[in-house]
Amino acid sequence: MSTRDERLRAGAWCGVMFLPLCVIPFPLSGARDFPRMLPEWSQSPEQIAHWFAVHRTTSVVQVMCATVAFLLLFWFASALAELISPPGAPTTASRVLVPAAAAFSGGYLVADSSWLMLALQGTASHPADLTTTRWEFEASSVTMMLSQPFIALFLTAVGVGVLQTGALPRWTAWGSFAVTAANFTATFTILVPDGWAAPLSLATVAPYGLFALWLVVLGCAVLLTPGTAHAGRTA
Repeated sequence: MSTRDERLRAGAWCGVMFLPLCVIPFPLSGARDFPRMLPEWSQSPEQIAHWFAVHRTTSVVQVMCATVAFLLLFWFASALAELISPPGAPTTASRVLVPAAAAFSGGYLVADSSWLMLALQGTASHPADLTTTRWEFEASSVTMMLSQPFIALFLTAVGVGVLQTGALPRWTAWGSFAVTAANFTATFTILVPDGWAAPLSLATVAPYGLFALWLVVLGCAVLLTPGTAHAGRTA
């Protein structure tokens, strides 16, 4: 059976892998249009459908990579929950981690389902239907934004757990709180109809990218803790 340190090390690598799987394919789908990488709410259904037709392959790849990333997030959340749990006495923070990861991942998978349907519109088995294009696009966008508070809950639990147990350096707690604030604030962009602060603009997807980057930082912090680092050298 795996030791605790080996389990934590495996979970930490899952956190590190979240960034390349879930975020890097995302900007690649619209890198040629930087800084307007994604469709905008103010665009017509025809313009939205055209964007997905042009970026069909990269959008499908992004959704598939994200699905794998969310699976890895569960493993990382479980490892973090074990790390910040005092032996035999799980705390509220440690109990919240996995459900928060599940709620966030579930919301994004629902959003990605609509995103995938939009990407497949116009192919042989998925004829284009402009009457549903805007509904699917806005449903996907709103679901993404409404999932952001669960990122905030996840990172708040990490920060509180670290402060309670000292399982990781204290700066990881304060950094988690900072990323929490950015992602929670992003939720309210669903109230903005157009412009730089509207959903899926560069400014509003940046907090999600920051979250993915912070998972890498947390994963590395776990890998560098004395027990897990020793497990890696002796494995």
